[in-house]
Amino acid sequence: MFKHSPPKPEYRARAAPGATLCGMKPAYASLLVCPLCLGKLRLAEAPEGARGKEELWCGYDGLAYPIIHDLPVMLESEARRLSSEEKLRKKRPASG
Repeated sequence: MFKHSPPKPEYRARAAPGATLCGMKPAYASLLVCPLCLGKLRLAEAPEGARGKEELWCGYDGLAYPIIHDLPVMLESEARRLSSEEKLRKKRPASG
């Protein structure tokens, strides 16, 4: 028998092909809907000081649902209000 346990393989988190900053693919984000109005959500980068790196935006309700540890938090109480500028933004900001 073994005197010591066999060495464990190293596991490293890898980003999936086509993954975004925090790992959520846009295709997966497109399956989610706003819990209030059931409208489409848009994947966007969160502003400085927000809870996560990315958010799911509902333009109709003006709410931004945070994505924390690769999981969208789809609770109205956890969402932040979008600013007027954010509501008018059409495309995802370019990361650089």
